[in-house]
Amino acid sequence: MRSFQFNHVFAGLMGIALLSAFVAPKPLSDRARAQVQVLFGVVASPIRSAADSVAMRFRPAERVDLASPPGTSRTYREIADENRQLRTALSAIVTQFQQLKNVDEERASLGTLRQSCRAMKVVASDSGLRRSLSVQGNLADIRPGMAAIYAGALVGRLDRVAWAGGAQVQLVTDRAFRASVHFGRQQRGSSGQREFVPVGKLSGLIEGNGQDGMAVRNIAMKDVAESGLAVGDWAVLYDTDYSLLLQGYQVGEVTQISPSRTILLFAEIQIRPVRDLRTLREVMILVK
Repeated sequence: MRSFQFNHVFAGLMGIALLSAFVAPKPLSDRARAQVQVLFGVVASPIRSAADSVAMRFRPAERVDLASPPGTSRTYREIADENRQLRTALSAIVTQFQQLKNVDEERASLGTLRQSCRAMKVVASDSGLRRSLSVQGNLADIRPGMAAIYAGALVGRLDRVAWAGGAQVQLVTDRAFRASVHFGRQQRGSSGQREFVPVGKLSGLIEGNGQDGMAVRNIAMKDVAESGLAVGDWAVLYDTDYSLLLQGYQVGEVTQISPSRTILLFAEIQIRPVRDLRTLREVMILVK
């Protein structure tokens, strides 16, 4: 019933509007048109209110990132961008600090040797027939023949020193490298502390193999057997061409002992550095 009455009222209003527009005189039609507009406004008001309510629900919210929080002229987007940049910078600082801490800890593990060494940065490595590292740093008082070490082991020795701040370190794995060594092992002593104990009186000449290791080939197999030398024992520097501070410094670890294939009754002792020397980022040059 209510729908029927509304339809009739709406049709009547439309009819009056048509008559006022095309039949009634202008003064009369103007008054009628005004009254009809008022009536249309009354009828359409609920519809308009409902439409506005629906539109408000689906209207996109104001872009918060373009607005500014109270008390500042910067937008939320600008603040978010700045926070992102600060987080990135903080991450870089933390990473750099950790790297510097690691470097300092490794240098500290040199003990008293640290005071006699100068740090040189590794800038490149040669993995060809020549096993070497290119290093850069302060070259004052640096000369060929000086030993290069890292925490716990010998890297090699300076081969060439250039005037532009660079130098070449010949690795212990290079085919041309030679040094005299003794052998020993770490074991727990009477005090309960681990200490280095020589293995017999073995002494040999260590040579780089041009790859990732070294070998000693001038010790009789009989002497090796009598000494009790075993895989895992150390080859340590025992060479008067090097500083007294480095005597007994580790060169590498025994990985294999076998009869020589070229010299009858002699042994071939394979030795490897305890670290891949080509991955070093820094070496210490013994300058004193």
